[in-house]
Amino acid sequence: MLELPGLVKLEDFKGDSSKYIEAVYSFFKEDFVIKRIFYTGLVVNYIKDPIYKGKEFTFWHMISEGEIEEERTPDIRRCERIKWPKSIIENSNDEQVKVWANERKNKKGKIQKRICFCYGKWEYLVVISKRSGYLLFTTAYPLSGNKKWKTQKEYEGYIKKQTPPF
Repeated sequence: MLELPGLVKLEDFKGDSSKYIEAVYSFFKEDFVIKRIFYTGLVVNYIKDPIYKGKEFTFWHMISEGEIEEERTPDIRRCERIKWPKSIIENSNDEQVKVWANERKNKKGKIQKRICFCYGKWEYLVVISKRSGYLLFTTAYPLSGNKKWKTQKEYEGYIKKQTPPF
């Protein structure tokens, strides 16, 4: 049974948000930049540019929320769970992780094939996209409210079709 890494809490850094973001970034860097994550033998890459405050685009996307990329704001629940995506992807065969494929249009209107991993009772979602010869980390976030229900319905629809991922 999968046991996820503990939360990285702001109070562990005495409320110092600068030190906290640096610590959260160090976990991101360890998992995505230094050691790397693999799924089905393919590396899960991240988006470097644009660099903001010396940190990669994917990092800022992982720890923030909002529709407009330039206006996203840090989200403590996302920051706290920075260690979870790697564990969920690498333990995708665990009974607590649901895995399915979906498709979404990107900002340019192109269809992207994706793999979704949902932990627990629709608690946390990780999404990676298929590219030519590699995978690309897309997003990860805690689910709540309507998002939980929509995610569960999407998964159930996928299971009914019994379409294997890619």
